Amino acid sequence: MIGATEMPVSIFPYDTWAALPHGPSVLDEMFRARAAQFRDRLGWDVCVAQNGWEVDQYDPRPCQYAILTDGQHHLASMRLMPTTAPHMADDVFKSDLRLKGVWEVSRFCLSQTAPQDAARRLFLGVGQAAFQMGLEGLVGIFDRRMVKVYGRFGFAPDEIPLGSHNVPGDIRFGYWKCSRFASASFGVAA
Repeated sequence: MIGATEMPVSIFPYDTWAALPHGPSVLDEMFRARAAQFRDRLGWDVCVAQNGWEVDQYDPRPCQYAILTDGQHHLASMRLMPTTAPHMADDVFKSDLRLKGVWEVSRFCLSQTAPQDAARRLFLGVGQAAFQMGLEGLVGIFDRRMVKVYGRFGFAPDEIPLGSHNVPGDIRFGYWKCSRFASASFGVAA
């Protein structure tokens, strides 16, 4: 495994990932890690296909996958979608959020073999890429336990009330302003 400072975060659409040398195996590991995390560890009612992949209705849509690898294997990942297209916050939780410069991040996932700083590296890479793309902000829906996790590595979101009245109490909606990611040292533990 290569050193932690060399772990790349790459953001590509599904078809681009599939065309990369290690892309098909990295995608396979990512979707299987999602099944292990969301169905097996968290007990969520998610769809897992016969091939072991956790996928939902948003995966075939125009989205990007941010994947942290060690050069060959999935360590951490998340899905990014523009809020101008159908997205979970709007469709499921009725956020009424459709802004050109704001993208939704979802399906934040760590492999069981990920190094301790993988989550921070992934989020920092995604935030910096979003800032460089000229995005204003990122929004995400997450389990309440993630508020502390994000805060622990320096990325505590601004929480926003969800519009739906049928939202489970453990679900949170947060916003990250992309300008916070302008400094490469942002999120680095002191």
